[in-house]
Amino acid sequence: MKKRLFWVLPCMVLVSHQSVAENFPATLPDETNRDLTSHLIEESQYTPAVAENAETQSNHSISLEDLEKDFALFHQVFNQAVEQNLELTEALLPSYEKNPQHDPLLVLYAQSKIALKQNDTGAAVNYLRQIVDEKPDLTPSRFHLARALFADGQMDKAEEEFQRIKADKNLPEPVVQIVDQYLNEMAKQEKWHFDANLYYISDNNVNNSANLPPEKVANCGFMVDCTITYPQAEKARGVGFGLSGRKDTHIKGRYYWRVGANTYGKHYWDNKKYNDITANVSTGLVYRSAQRETVLEGYFARRIYGNNGYSKTYGVGVNNSVAMGNRNVLFTALDLSHKEHDQYQYLNGNDYAVSNTWLHRTSPKQYFTIGFDLGKSGAKDKSEAYQYATIRGSWERDWQWQIKSNFSLGLIRRNYQDINFFGNKRHDNIYYSKLTLYKKDWHIAGITPRVVASYYKNKSNQKFYSYKKHQIFLDLIKRF
Repeated sequence: MKKRLFWVLPCMVLVSHQSVAENFPATLPDETNRDLTSHLIEESQYTPAVAENAETQSNHSISLEDLEKDFALFHQVFNQAVEQNLELTEALLPSYEKNPQHDPLLVLYAQSKIALKQNDTGAAVNYLRQIVDEKPDLTPSRFHLARALFADGQMDKAEEEFQRIKADKNLPEPVVQIVDQYLNEMAKQEKWHFDANLYYISDNNVNNSANLPPEKVANCGFMVDCTITYPQAEKARGVGFGLSGRKDTHIKGRYYWRVGANTYGKHYWDNKKYNDITANVSTGLVYRSAQRETVLEGYFARRIYGNNGYSKTYGVGVNNSVAMGNRNVLFTALDLSHKEHDQYQYLNGNDYAVSNTWLHRTSPKQYFTIGFDLGKSGAKDKSEAYQYATIRGSWERDWQWQIKSNFSLGLIRRNYQDINFFGNKRHDNIYYSKLTLYKKDWHIAGITPRVVASYYKNKSNQKFYSYKKHQIFLDLIKRF
């Protein structure tokens, strides 16, 4: 017969971060619409539960009526079910609890395990806290409480319980190692975390030209030769890069203060007028539990284009992720910002954007996402201001031989607000897709190589703005 409460040696699951998806290059600038939730998915601490193997079945069946007649047998069966079969535990709990001879602590322990199964870590903490208050010297119960506090995001209280557990001189060595893993993980969460990537660019249309031929004009007016010559595609070779850092400092309970910075861009050594670099700093408040993470941040961004100052952006964003059960997560984001341009001041204005993404995991090796974005890019010149809507999806899967793939695609519709110099309002349909492949066990000095293929097409009612491009490149990723 097992003890009522016994040691469970859990595996620590460390969630790796994915790098932010590469943005397509812009010419004078098309301010690229971005999915505000992509980084939430990539940085999500959500780890879906893996279905447990089928429980060992007894060779004999026994009815609930028989158990209720023999409490000693009922207690034995229920005690074993709590440790081995939560579905049976849920079925037996009401009848067991009604029996006057029931063990209150076993009931609380069963309720805590059911709550954890339902991803309700707050309820699990409450049940386990009652056990520890009743039996403060019962170290295994304190261990389960510390784990539940960790899962619930209450790091200060979890650390306090783990330190009390380590003070137990009779603690088994394997449990000491598990406790140290938790303490080390909590310490790592308050350190700086960095992501970096680097890739080679060979772009045969860096200025996003429609490659239109010269056009004869019927009514010359003041023109001399009655011919319009359009810009042709220009080539550029260089590197794309990204570097980001973030640090969360625990305040109290489930609250943290976050400081972050990132820079990304493209540098061309043979066509420097299209160099494009953005730097961003941000700070704000984070609320984190097992089911939810909410971030309220203010930020400032500086963009350098063609080696000259291009724009400044001041903004505030709210990001939220909620786990719904073990297989679904909903990501939402709202962003409000004001942009000011160094030279092209007619582009100054306010931007608004909202993103929603649903992630569904069909198995531990595969998930799908579908999402939509709505936004508005303001400008003093209303022919440059537009509203947009995006629908997008992605599929990520782990294959044999440690191969991982991610495929994404989307459609953006832009509607400009006023007539421009072509004599009508501009409307764009943007189609894009991206495939990423890499081997998870291929590392060189901590750097992971990834093969990336991307396709981008802008189809506009004004042919001057229509173009398409595709690229295949090697992306080098490092996290530290």
